[in-house]
Amino acid sequence: MSRKKSNRAPDAASDQSVPSSRGHRTTFAIMVALVAVTLVAIFLVRRSNQDLVGHPSWQQRDQVTLDPDVPTPEPAPAKEESNAEPKKPTPRPLEFASLKGRWQRPEEAYELTVRDVAADGTVKATYFNGMFINVSQARATKEGEQLKLFVELRDVKYPGCTYRLNYLPETDEMVGVYYQAALGQEFQVVFQRRE
Repeated sequence: MSRKKSNRAPDAASDQSVPSSRGHRTTFAIMVALVAVTLVAIFLVRRSNQDLVGHPSWQQRDQVTLDPDVPTPEPAPAKEESNAEPKKPTPRPLEFASLKGRWQRPEEAYELTVRDVAADGTVKATYFNGMFINVSQARATKEGEQLKLFVELRDVKYPGCTYRLNYLPETDEMVGVYYQAALGQEFQVVFQRRE
């Protein structure tokens, strides 16, 4: 028996090679609906926040009823304004304890915390730059009237990086050099006391 060839065009449902645009239209419609819902939600949240600010319950907080039988306290005397320079930190005595505290590099998240300094100069310290970095060793020394702090970091991406810092009592800062071992470069750094 021989089969006859049909001159009919293949049915779209039976031909898998023809891409269906119905799926694309559905995805597009869902995305448009999500964007519309998000915009409506943002509008409603903003409007409700504006309504709350003008709500009487919020305004009552600022109103104070004075009892006529209770004396009104005298206002504090105004502070004298002067053109004097702001107070500088009081210099600390040059002792290892002066190094204790939380220190941060200005405008950066690098934080060095000196928890304890023993009489022999052994330092317990932590270092944080978004994550804690292992402090392999830290020690303090006193050379004449200068306190110095050495910190070595050994961790992932910190293969023996070091800080060599000098404590400046007049500004209560530590300044010195950071050696980035992975790059083989040195950088001038400043640490300011946070507490």
